[in-house]
Amino acid sequence: MPPLGRPCHLAAMDSTDGPLDLIAERAEAAWSRGDRHRAMTLARLGLGQDDGHPRLLAVLGAFEQAEGRSAAAAGLFRRAMARCGDDPLMLHNLGVALRGAGLIDAAAAAWEGVLRGCPQRFATLFNLARLRDDQGRGEEALALYRRACLADPAASDAAYNLGNLLARRGALAQAAEVLGKAASVTPHDARIQTNLGIVLRRLGDAAGALACQRRAVALDPDLADAQWNLANLLLALDDYDEGFARYEWRKRRAPWRLVDPPLAEWRGEDLAGRRLLVGLEQGAGDMIQAARFLPVLAGRGARVIVEAPDALAGLLATVDGVESVVAPGAWAAARATCHIRAFSLPYRLGLRFADLAATAGPYLRVPPRTPTPPALPPGGQGPCVGLCWSGNPDFTENAVRAAPLAAFAPLTAVEGLTFFSLQKGPAVAELAASGLPVIDLDPWLVDYAATAAAMARLDMVVTTDTSVAHLAGALGRPCLLLLAAHCDWRWGIGRETSPWYPSLRLLRQERLGDWRAPVARAAALLAGLRRGTDTRGPEST
Repeated sequence: MPPLGRPCHLAAMDSTDGPLDLIAERAEAAWSRGDRHRAMTLARLGLGQDDGHPRLLAVLGAFEQAEGRSAAAAGLFRRAMARCGDDPLMLHNLGVALRGAGLIDAAAAAWEGVLRGCPQRFATLFNLARLRDDQGRGEEALALYRRACLADPAASDAAYNLGNLLARRGALAQAAEVLGKAASVTPHDARIQTNLGIVLRRLGDAAGALACQRRAVALDPDLADAQWNLANLLLALDDYDEGFARYEWRKRRAPWRLVDPPLAEWRGEDLAGRRLLVGLEQGAGDMIQAARFLPVLAGRGARVIVEAPDALAGLLATVDGVESVVAPGAWAAARATCHIRAFSLPYRLGLRFADLAATAGPYLRVPPRTPTPPALPPGGQGPCVGLCWSGNPDFTENAVRAAPLAAFAPLTAVEGLTFFSLQKGPAVAELAASGLPVIDLDPWLVDYAATAAAMARLDMVVTTDTSVAHLAGALGRPCLLLLAAHCDWRWGIGRETSPWYPSLRLLRQERLGDWRAPVARAAALLAGLRRGTDTRGPEST
């Protein structure tokens, strides 16, 4: 059999002599054994004798769909159905083609038509479930996935998707049960193992999660998501040796969009006299957190150039040992001899958990001549508190990390304090609608240096997991960090203080999505601020 995708001649056994149904059988047999082009050739020859033959149109439609020509495939399936009626397989395939052509409602209607006559048809249940899942119609998707699992209990893909949807909706115990069953049916699927590990971690079973992640990596060492998930868990457990080594896999995951400069990557060798470009990471918080390592590089003899967007440039230029800051992609201006991504520094520097105290700072400063927002009063006029409730809306995890501003209402009820908004981005719009007594600083916060200048006048910052928390910590400013019940690795598991940022106090949700407990604790601590009580936690260990 010739390789797939290449033209081929018909073998004698594939003669087009004889009844068209026999030709259709031969075309279908060629398709079944993976010889798509032979199947297509047979179908076209047969259609030359009868251009409406349903089985031949179905084979040609399947070929067009496989080649990515979904609209053409849909037309062929419709022609076939004009003669054979609403055959379930034909109608199902029409739905596949319609979805491929972007006709979502028509695809759903086709699949719903199949299920009216064949309510337990697995492939149709699964496809319609995925469509509803992608549309965000979670209740419908859940019901369809469950029906698919009942229709074919051995089909782990349906259980995998059902478990993932349950996890996204916060039904973690159910998700663990479903994914656990899927793992027992398909024990060698690394995707199931790594997602089960994520769910177990969120349920507080770190040991079970670690076992799943190690099993996933053993099953498929090249699965970047599994390596990444294992790295995050190890780092949350304070295993920085292995954790940061595996953290390098972040650059192989689909969300990674940064392009490396045409320079040798620094891998820990002698830096004396070398110009090292420290490259951008995808999050501003990552860049702020990693900036603590820049003086270490300078101490090893490197001339340190940092790649950063305008919003961070002025701030990062204040770090000891930084020679210059260049714009993203301005590699020629850096005149560097080697490069490294900012959050690859912990790995290449051999960072261990016990080393954090030496890097904790403060290591950022407000750049000279940075104006302070005029709305902020001078010192000595009563405690001032900055609020931030949402991070980058384009970041997937922000939906879990962010709080609605309304959840902060108990904070602003604390008497004797003046509240200021440090919020940027679309979430600023919540302020006007909230009616809360919070002064908006958004017009003055043109970059992180301006936000740092504002923080210098504040007695406390209260924020969810955003770059504002990293900025407060790097400046050494007091900060109450409100965390989701399952949070990023850098905040550890269960602790109330941060070895990365000693000026932060960590206040965690008791249940995912419920901000009442951390906000109540923050309000009590702010009342202590008004009375002059120390609101900081114990020293990090």
